[in-house]
Amino acid sequence: MKRITVIVFIGLIFSINFGLSDKWTRVRRYSHDCHVFKFFQVADSCIYALDQYQHTYLIILKSNDRGITWDTVLQETGLYPGFPTTYYDAAAISEDNILIGAAYGQIKKITDNCQNISLIYPNSVHTTSTNMIKNIEMYDSNFGVATSVNPSFLYKTEDGGESWQKLQPPTTAAIWEMKILQDKTILTLAYDTSPEKSSQSCFLSKDCGETWTKHKIRDGIGETSFFNDKIGWGCGGWPNGVGDQSSDIIMKTTDGGKTWIEIYNQENEPVFGLQDIDFYDENFGVAVGQFGKILRTTDGGDSWVQDSADFDIQDGPPVMTVLCTGPNRALCGGWGGEIFLYDGSTDGVEDSAEQLTKLNLFPNPVKSGAKLNFELSQVLAGQAQIFNLQGMLIDSLYFVGNSIYLPNDIAVGTYFLVIESNGEIIAREKFVVE
Repeated sequence: MKRITVIVFIGLIFSINFGLSDKWTRVRRYSHDCHVFKFFQVADSCIYALDQYQHTYLIILKSNDRGITWDTVLQETGLYPGFPTTYYDAAAISEDNILIGAAYGQIKKITDNCQNISLIYPNSVHTTSTNMIKNIEMYDSNFGVATSVNPSFLYKTEDGGESWQKLQPPTTAAIWEMKILQDKTILTLAYDTSPEKSSQSCFLSKDCGETWTKHKIRDGIGETSFFNDKIGWGCGGWPNGVGDQSSDIIMKTTDGGKTWIEIYNQENEPVFGLQDIDFYDENFGVAVGQFGKILRTTDGGDSWVQDSADFDIQDGPPVMTVLCTGPNRALCGGWGGEIFLYDGSTDGVEDSAEQLTKLNLFPNPVKSGAKLNFELSQVLAGQAQIFNLQGMLIDSLYFVGNSIYLPNDIAVGTYFLVIESNGEIIAREKFVVE
């Protein structure tokens, strides 16, 4: 008799599973104290994800199939020089040459298939943990820029990150966003302290950071994504007067950041501002935010679909980063270490999903405490596990045969039954408890 594991996931562990789009698929599960904070794509099929455990230890994940499956290629244990620390941003020069920004004003290089980590700036740790490399961008294999806060500095490299030159930043205020546009223009966003308090400005440099032009823009933009040197989008939030809540805003520029127009301003619950945005081309883009909120557009931002469903805002894990990897394909991740893949095409993850065994559940809907049957070709024995909204185990049931008894206290709602064998999902289906 084959022994397998059956996992029952609550359908609202992450809203995109049962929101307006059914093409989001969880490709990495919840992991306690983890936080996926960055994706970057180095080839059509090769994508990296940077994860952090307990705000300290770095985990690097790699996918060679456009984000469907992930391998851990580095899991830090604190044995490397200068660790532990906290990481904030990264850029890839090549598949085997990654630069990463961290606390203590550090820039580190990761090479040798992610097995070698070296500190390249500064040569000695002489700053505090509050001095953070918040942004790091590479224009090509040689030229790149990084910014830090506490204090605010700007750094430039022209040799692929081997050495860094400190530049005079355009403002004494903290620079929290920086991009290198296609024409090598450096764009930074900051709250300028002069002459008006808390006034957001966009600073542009066309000479690699030697001189800057200042453009006043509307407050609220936190992250940006540019299609070319003119067209870009920014997301963030504006306070709405209710506690620390902020409306979700998206703005667009068509002149390289000099001016921005509002294209989205909504207060669909939960409203705590958007955290990241990315566009693949002029049309397809995704914005993400707190408590599982995901917005998607296919017309350059003229209209947006909210893929996340309404649910208890205390239980939804924040989505903190997004990467569009194709004309209708994206990855997102955040707290809990989960990664979700959107594939709006007819291939990729949708095809792989079709390879799963069809799981017929009955009765469906079902009542709490009742017997839930499932049809598979073989007689099964295994473990039925029920997880809460954040993926934490709340019950575990052993069964023999093709059925399980649901707990008497399971709440009304939509759930997801997943059958695994040897660590691989072989069948899955939704069911409803009424």
